[in-house]
Amino acid sequence: PFLLPPVILYNFSPFRAVLYAYLELLFVVCMVSWFWTRKEMTSGRQILLVILAILLGTWRSEGIYYILIVPFLLLLLGRTLISLRRVVLLSALSAAGILCISFANNRAVGSSEYSLVSTLMPATELVREADPKEDAELLGIMDQVIVLDCIYNYPELDGVALYWQGGFVRDSYSEEAYSAYMKAFAKLVGRYPEVFLKERVRVFFQGSGLIPDTQRNIIRDTGTLFEVRDQKAVNERANYYFVTEAGGYLLYPPQVALRSVMVRSLGFTDSNYDPGKLFPVFWNVVTPMIFLILLVIVLLADRKWFLAAVVAGVGCKIPIIFLTAPGSYFMYYYSIYLVGYMAFIVLILLLYYKAGCEQKKRK
Repeated sequence: PFLLPPVILYNFSPFRAVLYAYLELLFVVCMVSWFWTRKEMTSGRQILLVILAILLGTWRSEGIYYILIVPFLLLLLGRTLISLRRVVLLSALSAAGILCISFANNRAVGSSEYSLVSTLMPATELVREADPKEDAELLGIMDQVIVLDCIYNYPELDGVALYWQGGFVRDSYSEEAYSAYMKAFAKLVGRYPEVFLKERVRVFFQGSGLIPDTQRNIIRDTGTLFEVRDQKAVNERANYYFVTEAGGYLLYPPQVALRSVMVRSLGFTDSNYDPGKLFPVFWNVVTPMIFLILLVIVLLADRKWFLAAVVAGVGCKIPIIFLTAPGSYFMYYYSIYLVGYMAFIVLILLLYYKAGCEQKKRK
């Protein structure tokens, strides 16, 4: 899986999702190897487990569920590998670390805008569907945080497009206003669940790679970033697309044309960045999701409960991302993509091993 084109391309990006995926893969490998050795967990392994749990629980917001995953997996390990006292201690340390760092991070950020952005895509569609009279109170509350006129005046734009256009989120709003906004948003979801789910499904398929338009735009923007000769223009585009800067200026590649060719090749696009036939084969997250599910089914059929729980633990983030993804970006499912294709390799090996065992029995 490390040689798959999306993996290679994203390895050169500064997104947190890339390192998160490798941390999660390391967590899975550690848990599986510790289980197979059937030896009591050493202090070093316990410390590594807590560190990985804290990193996974705080590196990206959807990883918060590791507060529950860690104690569940430790309990499944069995008392011969780790005592109940150690399970409680390690679970408490992991949870405390995740909560403390999350709290410190929220204080450091100093605003709720990051979590607010995750609601803008569905909120935009809900506001358009809401009844101006019956839902007037809820709309009025939301208008204290976001400018509803932007939604009405630009019906062709989704929440993320409105956000980057500017003027959509009010410059200053209180925490009370934000809290009231979230409650009003939740009530609109309850009143119009079909609108919310329809929007979430659309975002998922756009981000999954099965509908290539969104990913095409990202690959195009990445490939053409340095093709602007003016340094100021390059830096402006870099700021817009979250590309890392060095000392206020982007590190200019020695071969711009070669870089663009590499991006297009890994993205399976032509010179105009139009997706080729192989694009949906490699740039989709549905296939590795299916591999994850199949591996869990095979492990459950073999009564390997702990291994099935480890793999299923990775997949637990899929509904979380589905419900909270702030945009249609492949990177949100990058961890699922990497671990899913690793699951495919394991699945092939397991089936090969089972076939070999069956053949020996016949002999």
